[in-house]
Amino acid sequence: MVKKIKEESGDDTAVKKLLAVMDYNKHPHPPQPYYYYKLYIECELIGGHTVNGIETNDV
Repeated sequence: MVKKIKEESGDDTAVKKLLAVMDYNKHPHPPQPYYYYKLYIECELIGGHTVNGIETNDV
């Protein structure tokens, strides 16, 4: 998570805690060929410099 944020935004972050886990099979979504989980993770901005790029221009 920290590495991906650094690569995409240039920001340094620290993971604080796992907030939630969403199991797609427990919600009314159309059937999928794979099993999905969505993880919600709280991160804290601790430094770095945000850089412009495809992933950050619209934020």
